[in-house]
Amino acid sequence: MSTTSSCRSYRFPPSDHSVIEMAGGDGDDEATSLAKYFDNVEAITKELNKVERLKQSLKRSHEQGKTLHNGKAVKDLRFAMEADVALTLETAKLVRFQLEALDSANADHRSLPGRGPGSSSDRSRTAAVISLRKKLKDSLDGFNELRHQINEEHRETVQRQYFTITGKNPDDRTLELLISSGNTNHSTTSNTLLDIVFNLSYNK
Repeated sequence: MSTTSSCRSYRFPPSDHSVIEMAGGDGDDEATSLAKYFDNVEAITKELNKVERLKQSLKRSHEQGKTLHNGKAVKDLRFAMEADVALTLETAKLVRFQLEALDSANADHRSLPGRGPGSSSDRSRTAAVISLRKKLKDSLDGFNELRHQINEEHRETVQRQYFTITGKNPDDRTLELLISSGNTNHSTTSNTLLDIVFNLSYNK
């Protein structure tokens, strides 16, 4: 799956952490200043789009995992899903940093003559930051809902498998141990799960 390789090779460009230019100094033309500002807004928008793509990748991987029966394929897929989660959190952290930089740029801009609070340029800048923050919140809310759904479905699957083998529902401790073992998934065979159950019982 391409997600795995992309996670290994992915590096934020060195300029990303300083991408927000404090445009709008005394010698800057307002149109040029605003153009530079919205170049930064566009860069952040691309990072937010990346978060959405990672969410869709995670969702596809989850659905794919329900049909896998090969142990190595399941582990490779799990690694790819973990990579998607890690990269999403890293990207969200970068976006937050960039939004804080935009806030600082806006504060500096408001101190310039004719560009204070309520000016057309300040309204444009402020509206852009508000929109970006909403997009980030919506993206992360959707991502967290998907992670919760995946965890709940996995928990229910393990619980059903345990009941099929033992004829009773696992207590919370056993269920957590089964899940944390990392050896259960939607296609775990009865024999595999039975081995896990026996090992857990033996080690209690």
